[in-house]
Amino acid sequence: MSNILILLIALTSAFCIMTSCAVTHPVSSTEYSENSNQKTSYPQYSGKKIPVAVVPLGLSKRTSERYPHLLKKLVGFGIHNMIIQELYDSNRFQLVEDNPTVIKEVLERLELGESGLLNSAEAAELGKFIGARKVVYGEVYDYAQGIDGSVVLLKDVSQDCVRVGIQLNIVDVETLEVIPSSGTAYGLDWGKAARKSVHKAVYSLIQER
Repeated sequence: MSNILILLIALTSAFCIMTSCAVTHPVSSTEYSENSNQKTSYPQYSGKKIPVAVVPLGLSKRTSERYPHLLKKLVGFGIHNMIIQELYDSNRFQLVEDNPTVIKEVLERLELGESGLLNSAEAAELGKFIGARKVVYGEVYDYAQGIDGSVVLLKDVSQDCVRVGIQLNIVDVETLEVIPSSGTAYGLDWGKAARKSVHKAVYSLIQER
């Protein structure tokens, strides 16, 4: 076999595995795929929009204990804006109040705490106070970091790999009916992974609603 043929085979093999992820705990190499997390367009909708309020997400106890630096970054407020954008893009909701600082003040006024980890009755109480028919609340229930390892032209390339899991609930302020949804996604940084997971959770939410 000629040296040129050997080189061609080696290059072909390299391109075939260039998007694989290295085995690093706790992000699984078999789970991560940047291409598999592409956003799906929302189905067409022309019905009446529902007045809704969104509570900044809290962190689950497990996540906050394992990654305390996330508390300092106020990730709930950052994800709040992502949820607002996704709800707007779905063309199904009218945001009664989209300022997380205002929502935080209402939570404090109603003595519901600042964590964002509400139950359905507390979320409904907030909704009635600000005139929303439904309230979206939830938590960041999963977060993990690892290394994405790929091979490009026979050269190892490693970079950060992040997994984010979002749990959303939408509660009717009158009936207290709760519809849950969740989304888990992967990205090369916190922002990319969080945006994808929020999109998945909101997409699932409108399918169940």
